[in-house]
Amino acid sequence: MKIIPVQLSKEQQLEELQKLSKQAKKNLDRLLKLMQKASETTGDEKPYGSTV
Repeated sequence: MKIIPVQLSKEQQLEELQKLSKQAKKNLDRLLKLMQKASETTGDEKPYGSTV
């Protein structure tokens, strides 16, 4: 995990956080796709992450 130095201005901290959250979302999307693919190959009826 990346630590954001306090010396940065609020704007810079915000930019860093947005960069990190964008990266995290990308990773999450990739993970969900992989899990869906895995559930398709095992023949599960419901994809992981579905609330039904």
